[in-house]
Amino acid sequence: RIAGFAYPYGDRDDTTKSIVKDCGAEWACSTRLAAVNTARVDLFDLPRIQVKDWSGAQLARVLHNQWIEE
Repeated sequence: RIAGFAYPYGDRDDTTKSIVKDCGAEWACSTRLAAVNTARVDLFDLPRIQVKDWSGAQLARVLHNQWIEE
């Protein structure tokens, strides 16, 4: 069983989201760059970071800069 899905190239619309739900997925990711808003999360339009050929330090820096507010 597959729990999650990543839309190819992040492309999705209401029809695509419905198809993914109907196939039994519990969540899906787009390529929309944003933090998850837990107050109104759409489990079939979760944002994600496109990870490149980064070192661990580079990934940590991107995560920190994008997701952590100081």
